[in-house]
Amino acid sequence: MDVYSKETFELIQSERDTARKRHILTAIEMELKRIIPTTTIPGHHCTYPRLDKIQDRETLDRIEYLLHTRSYLLNQMFLCNQAEKERFKQINELLLGLTRQMYAHTANASSG
Repeated sequence: MDVYSKETFELIQSERDTARKRHILTAIEMELKRIIPTTTIPGHHCTYPRLDKIQDRETLDRIEYLLHTRSYLLNQMFLCNQAEKERFKQINELLLGLTRQMYAHTANASSG
């Protein structure tokens, strides 16, 4: 997948399938990992990005483009419609009710 292509960005805008968007997100993140230099601190197993090691403007522009595209894609993935909002509200109310029941049960158990 060419993460820099106009078609990829148009696909992000039109795609409704979250799994497909997740696939695009993975491709973008893999490309970011490929072009950003990293370093490892001695004694640690983690690598850290080193943007200060990038010398050419083209690579910095690519990173900026990918980060903006990634941000836009994540925003698109977490948009929800009215039905999803209503479901979220119902789940929150259920969880609040269960929390109150557990609190009451715990309060009764400790006072008795």
